[in-house]
Amino acid sequence: MRRAGITGSAFSDIQEPQAIVVGPTRELVMQIHREARKFAYNTMIRSVVVYGGTSTRHQIGELQKGAHIVIGTPGRLLDVIEKRVVS
Repeated sequence: MRRAGITGSAFSDIQEPQAIVVGPTRELVMQIHREARKFAYNTMIRSVVVYGGTSTRHQIGELQKGAHIVIGTPGRLLDVIEKRVVS
């Protein structure tokens, strides 16, 4: 991603991330997100985490700000895909 360039943008209604990471549990997804943020530090790459048990509205708002990497649990990922927030 860093070499080939990134294409995600906050100007698109439907986000098309360049990577989607699926984790089985909320805790693992949050851990993966923390590590992704470390790798993306001082770059334009933005990772967003989505998981159940919290506000869908907040997570959709974060996705609409632009997402290059989306990390989430299967249920919430399907939810945001069905709502046409992520394709």
